[in-house]
Amino acid sequence: MRRLRFCLALLLVAGSAFAQAKGKAKPKPGDKPAAGEKQSGRIKLTVVDVAGGRAYVEPGAGAGLRAGDTAEFSGRKYSVVAVSPKNAVLELGKLPLALGSTGLAVIDPERAPAKIEPLPTPAPLAAYQTVWPRSVVPAATQTPRSIPLGPIFREERSRVQLSLAGYGVIPTSGDEPAWGQGELRGVLHYEPFSELPFALDADVAAQAWAGGDFSARAGSDSRPLARVRMLQAAYGSDAAFLAALGRLRYASSTLGTLDGVKLRAPIAGGLSLGAFGGFVADPLSGAPSGQASRFGGELAWEDARAAWRPRAVLGGHASRFDGALDERRMNLLFDLNPEVGRFGGHAEVSFFDQDNPWEAAPVELTAAGADVAFRVGALDVGGRVAMQRPERSRYLASFLPPEWLCLGRVTGATPEPCIGNDATYMAGLDAGLGLEDLRLSAGVTGSRTEHIELEQLAGYGNIRFLELAGSMRLDTGVSGSSGTLLDTAALSISPGVPFMNGDGDASLRYRPALLRYRASTKAVVEHTVGGALSLSPSGSLDLTLDADFVTGGGFDAFIVQSAAVWRTGF
Repeated sequence: MRRLRFCLALLLVAGSAFAQAKGKAKPKPGDKPAAGEKQSGRIKLTVVDVAGGRAYVEPGAGAGLRAGDTAEFSGRKYSVVAVSPKNAVLELGKLPLALGSTGLAVIDPERAPAKIEPLPTPAPLAAYQTVWPRSVVPAATQTPRSIPLGPIFREERSRVQLSLAGYGVIPTSGDEPAWGQGELRGVLHYEPFSELPFALDADVAAQAWAGGDFSARAGSDSRPLARVRMLQAAYGSDAAFLAALGRLRYASSTLGTLDGVKLRAPIAGGLSLGAFGGFVADPLSGAPSGQASRFGGELAWEDARAAWRPRAVLGGHASRFDGALDERRMNLLFDLNPEVGRFGGHAEVSFFDQDNPWEAAPVELTAAGADVAFRVGALDVGGRVAMQRPERSRYLASFLPPEWLCLGRVTGATPEPCIGNDATYMAGLDAGLGLEDLRLSAGVTGSRTEHIELEQLAGYGNIRFLELAGSMRLDTGVSGSSGTLLDTAALSISPGVPFMNGDGDASLRYRPALLRYRASTKAVVEHTVGGALSLSPSGSLDLTLDADFVTGGGFDAFIVQSAAVWRTGF
């Protein structure tokens, strides 16, 4: 019985141990705990995002992770660089991880809690009061010279300008009567619609002549009571399509007034095409006339974004007069505009009939020229050369005598109308040097005409002193010329001073000149004394008055001219 009781007791103990072992399975080697589960200091991690060389895993500080812990994924170890309550950040370096990868972090559950060091107390603002000295603005140590810029206007869509100008000569010796001329002129640019690029432009003047018995003198047609320089309606703009109708101020880049229509449209890449046609106004009075018509076109190219801003225009036009073709011309002009200056040139080729009355070649270069200007520091230099032949057409010949269009030659008893083309060649060079309170300038020009003794050479030099006494200035200069008709040499001196904060200016001048006409053996001294006054009492009104008294050169007279200009925008 004892043995039986001992066997039963052994069976009960073994069954109890078996039941406990069956209820709780023993973990196998390599098993990992559930996410966030703390077991023997191990935490299961899952990669939820990878970006910027870092992996973001779950869980985080809530599961016991701290910055500085080590995580292991597939035998590779990573450092925990930052934690949040739900996430931790691993530095990947050169060991990448894929999204969804799982790993294990082993921590010591008994480690001391993380010690949070408080930030040091910042220094009070008073501690920095003497660290950075107070800066001095550049304007506090600068003394720039005041230079009046003149009136400044708002850019208005519409604007109007009215001017009244007068010119008069009052002789003080001899029998010549006094005479004067006055002009009232109005210029209008009106854009009635803000949403449409439509504009009306007008430039109209009324003029009158008094004294001098002008009504009995020849050429009264060239002194009309009214003159219309422009009266047109336009749609578009210079930078896009443009259509204009009426009296055009410019028919093209190389032609002036025309009663007709012009069109211009952009093509591509800065290239535009234009065309025009209409009637030529009377050359003396400017009145509308149907005697001659002009038509033509031009091709223009411009690149405003290029460093040198190149521009070129190739144009051509023809005219009809008395039922037949008259003028036929081709024009080319170009210019380059770098930051240091400008370079430009032009040429004109004309075509004539074989039997033209001026003995011109069928194809002839009638104009050409080039000009250059540049600035280097305080020095600026400019030069130009040009050739020009007379403008010849049957329409112009109907108004002028033959000798205005070509040279005459007499052989025997019968004069021949022309012996060739009297082209005029011109050249000029000028330079200026601007210093702080001093301006020096000088220049020379010359011209010569073919097949006739007609030459001219002139030069000048000028010095301008600024701020001699306050804002006072002084201009002094010399000039001289020698030509086929007259030789001159002159001095000049002109003090001046601005006032009213630059809105006014007054100057005096004295100019003695030595004159000798080639047809005379005696030289005379001419004296000119005068002055000028200008006022701008408001931003919209300018007044000027200029007067001289000339004596000693065989003609003594007062010469007076004045102008008043008012402008506004709306």
